[in-house]
Amino acid sequence: KIVAPEDIHKPHDSKTCVICQKPSTSKCSACKGVNYCGPQCQRLDWPSHKPECLKIKQTLDLMKVNNVVIGP
Repeated sequence: KIVAPEDIHKPHDSKTCVICQKPSTSKCSACKGVNYCGPQCQRLDWPSHKPECLKIKQTLDLMKVNNVVIGP
């Protein structure tokens, strides 16, 4: 079952794929913020996830450069 486009990226179980809601096996390799069940769903999501992903990745890179640590 594919999630309706308007429901993608709405809060959901963090252990499920953002596209099909199957158990996730991976995260976005760039931002680590979105779960996927595999490459097919990740490719389907890329056009909508790309703008957000690039912003998150840029922020994470800046934090790394400036030695900012999040969490324990």
